[in-house]
Amino acid sequence: MDMEQIILGNPVEHWLTTFGATIVFWLALQFIKYITVKKVGKLAEKTETKLDDLAITLLDKTRFYFLIFVAFYYSSKLLVIPPRFLLFWQHSIIVAIALQVVVWGNATIEFVFGKDSKIISKEATNSASYGVLGFVSRLVMWSTVLLITLSNLGVNITAIVTGLGVGGIAVALAAQKILGDIFSSFIIVLDKPFEIGDFIVIGEFQGTVEKVGIKTTRFRSLTGEQIIMPNSVVIDSKLRNFKRMEERRVSFKINVEYGTPSDKLEQIPKLVEEILASTQQTRFVFSAFREFTDFSLIFETVYFVESSDYNLYLNVQEKINLAIYKKFADLGIRFAVPVRRMLTDN
Repeated sequence: MDMEQIILGNPVEHWLTTFGATIVFWLALQFIKYITVKKVGKLAEKTETKLDDLAITLLDKTRFYFLIFVAFYYSSKLLVIPPRFLLFWQHSIIVAIALQVVVWGNATIEFVFGKDSKIISKEATNSASYGVLGFVSRLVMWSTVLLITLSNLGVNITAIVTGLGVGGIAVALAAQKILGDIFSSFIIVLDKPFEIGDFIVIGEFQGTVEKVGIKTTRFRSLTGEQIIMPNSVVIDSKLRNFKRMEERRVSFKINVEYGTPSDKLEQIPKLVEEILASTQQTRFVFSAFREFTDFSLIFETVYFVESSDYNLYLNVQEKINLAIYKKFADLGIRFAVPVRRMLTDN
């Protein structure tokens, strides 16, 4: 073959050199990719940060056709692209980049919102809202990449964007309430005021969260029934999350009868403190003679249960109440109760 022969505006020698360099360059890129994914990937798994894991994932998702275009692009410096093929070459590069960006974007979304996510907990990835977030992210990604690609290919996208905008407004107006609940589910997922398994109180309703859906949140009440509440109502309401309570503050009062000797009244705070000191998982704060009322002397006690477990709190309070009752009986201290006296005319 004559090396000086001209094919598509370039000598055969230049074509062979370019193709040879492309193959070598492509093989080198594939080798670097393989070594990096295998060797560096193992090191990335041992680190706490997730960015290196994402970088390795994106590198692993780099497609062979993209590497071929990269290799050919840098190896084709000797070539003069004929004008009739230049536009095709430019469009091919744009399409290849767009396809690779879609692959990287999809891998990133799967890394964040997928079932095997390394960022979000397993319970959270099972939430329907994370599935919706993944779908919406892919929809936005595909739409953006498609519009940018069409624009670079010379297509006038103004009419397309205008049509999408008008259609989006019409849909939003028609489904305003539904979209409000869907948007609220995103807020719940991202802000995390509660998670699956948390015990929450919203107004007069209370229960354990079972599922955060696209439109509603469902939780199981203490009486057994399932409560279904729109996400927008959940977001707009004042919410108490008892699962995140590290310890429980408890305050209770004791009504002591008038006429109790002062020396016995002085013993009551010390007596209560001793009972609490002997009760496990409690931290005493104070116990004091608080006030006089119409029918009793009020002693107030404050302590902490060093756990958020409600059942534990009930058991601790029961032990304290029984101990106080027994001590009062031993000391002859009587609890005060309201007494109503009937006066009659004789």
